Amino acid sequence: MLCYSCIVGTGIGVGYNPPMVAGWSWFPDKKGMVNGIILTGFGAGGFIFNKIGTSIVNPDGLSTPFPPEVSAAFPTMLRKLAGMYAVMSIVGSLLIKRNDAIEAQAKGAAVPEAIGIEFKDAIRSKKFFTLWLMILATAGPMLNMGNLYKKFAISSGSEAISSDVFQSTMGGIGAIFNGLGRLFWGAVVDVYGFEKP
Repeated sequence: MLCYSCIVGTGIGVGYNPPMVAGWSWFPDKKGMVNGIILTGFGAGGFIFNKIGTSIVNPDGLSTPFPPEVSAAFPTMLRKLAGMYAVMSIVGSLLIKRNDAIEAQAKGAAVPEAIGIEFKDAIRSKKFFTLWLMILATAGPMLNMGNLYKKFAISSGSEAISSDVFQSTMGGIGAIFNGLGRLFWGAVVDVYGFEKP
């Protein structure tokens, strides 16, 4: 489980950056939109893989308390999902291409003077702490809710809500809205910037 968590975390981190950098080279004035589209795909991917994971681990849609065969299928589900993620990542990485025209312009142009501050100064700045606190205040509760929504449904006492199929569908719909929210806020950042109130 620890290995799977570390690999997934690393894979997500590696999966975010190359498409963003390549996308920015094609749309340098629409970086927020590029981020939004890429993160929409990541967020909405939860809809698809919620259903796939449930179909592997609980194909009969059994409700809690789960029988032993559901728990026994969990390691198999992790391996199958990991294999799917690996294949999709490899294929996706082969499709990423930077804008060659931008690259050619960059090679012919004089190297611009670096703009910004040193890393050690950046991590001590007010902006860094403000952004870090914003992420902590939003991502932490959101990730906890995303991880615990099934627990809340199970403890509701309602047979319809505690159904694993229903919970998987609701989690998937939440993932779609997560993705659409990222697309919306990316477009807002392109128009207003991230520092304006």
